[in-house]
Amino acid sequence: MHFFLDESGNTGGTSKNALQSSFGGQRIFTLAAIGAPDEEHLIDTLSPLLERFNIHSKELKASTLYKKKPQFIAEVFSTIKREGWPVFIEAVDKKFMLAANIVNCLVLPGYCFESETREINFIRNSFAEYLFLDAPDVLYDEFLNLCEHPSREGVSNLLDHFIAELSKHRNEVSGALIHSLSMTKDDVKERDDISVFVPMPDTGKHGKQVWMLPNLSSFTNLYARINLYLKGKLSEVQIFHDEQLQFDRIIEAAKMDVEGFPAEKFGFVSDSTDYKFNDTANLFFKTSHESFGIQIADVIAGFVMRFISQQLKEEPIEKTILDTHKLLMTLNREEIGVGMNMVMSARDANLINTV
Repeated sequence: MHFFLDESGNTGGTSKNALQSSFGGQRIFTLAAIGAPDEEHLIDTLSPLLERFNIHSKELKASTLYKKKPQFIAEVFSTIKREGWPVFIEAVDKKFMLAANIVNCLVLPGYCFESETREINFIRNSFAEYLFLDAPDVLYDEFLNLCEHPSREGVSNLLDHFIAELSKHRNEVSGALIHSLSMTKDDVKERDDISVFVPMPDTGKHGKQVWMLPNLSSFTNLYARINLYLKGKLSEVQIFHDEQLQFDRIIEAAKMDVEGFPAEKFGFVSDSTDYKFNDTANLFFKTSHESFGIQIADVIAGFVMRFISQQLKEEPIEKTILDTHKLLMTLNREEIGVGMNMVMSARDANLINTV
């Protein structure tokens, strides 16, 4: 089976400049994959729609089709549903991802538990939700500064600042956060290695360090969802990812890391993933103009990114686009990993789900 992947939204790492500019107006990042027997099958099945909707551009782009020809996108989704092709989408709110990293590094560092459980996962998400909704941006700024300039003093000062801010509005959740942060503060004094209190950076092609890449975490989770969908039978799978001039090596390395990581150390991640890899798929990078499948993935990813961005901004959305979103949501089948996974606050995910 062949899978075609493309992204929508800025793929760069999370930085102070990105946060302060609201991520360049692209707070939502999406990665989409569509599976089919092969690319020729996709072309033969979907290309008649191009003639039907009078689309003659050399390359399909969601940026053009989203508002001009949403009915074409709806027909693509209808065809996908009729053919039974699997679609996998990762939709990431970059600020929520930042809040989750703060929880994973400072509130409940990885060394706290031997392995993750469903209960621990729920607590982490609840803490991230609280910080996302209530923590002032200055704390995010300080955490990002700590990533770039880690020090024991910096970790302690940031923990103090978090505790002080959370103490202004005491409730059950903030009290639990303060308790965990206070325990981490004690750990900082005792541990020789403070790297556990910041996210591990990745190194780009030009040697520049980047943190919390949404495309990286999205790819590994999507790959684990494909693994679940195919019940671990990946040996004949080919994955074609849109060319990544800056990040292709990082994605390749992440794929190898997740394939070789002991599954028991992951513990519980979600019901829609399988991080135990018995087989491995082949990964290739192609430019979008060379691959019709990647262009279809662009249409899916771009539609989702634009729809979620509009919805969260409470912008008016025309009925055809609303209906197209509802059609896409009917493809969700969490038990086999198919559909949309949203890395965002429960409040915002509910807003998207209940349209």
